[in-house]
Amino acid sequence: AQVPKMKSTSGRRKTSFDLDLEEQLKDPEFAREFHAARTEIAAVDKATNAFLRALDRARIKRGLTKAELARRIGAEPAVMRRLLSAEGQNPTLTTLLKIAAALRMEMELRDAGADAYHKAG
Repeated sequence: AQVPKMKSTSGRRKTSFDLDLEEQLKDPEFAREFHAARTEIAAVDKATNAFLRALDRARIKRGLTKAELARRIGAEPAVMRRLLSAEGQNPTLTTLLKIAAALRMEMELRDAGADAYHKAG
């Protein structure tokens, strides 16, 4: 017999994954680790999206289309359109560095100070 799917608050039907996760989140240790991981993922997504927006601004400043930039790094134009148009993309560091190099840019690390370390941890 198949278990009926319950409606979630977002209006979509809950999947077996959703139901399983709900059950696991009742365990305080699991919930703590799950929320810590979600926070970390959100921070990485935020940084990646900011980096992609900066690369897109540089692309526009240099007068390149997304298709031209894609060709410069050996990617399909659709890939570049998706990377530079949608939130929540997850490019590899290699892809980000290729795009930056194609735009004659480079990444630089700088010391953010002790406060940034405490905020990250």
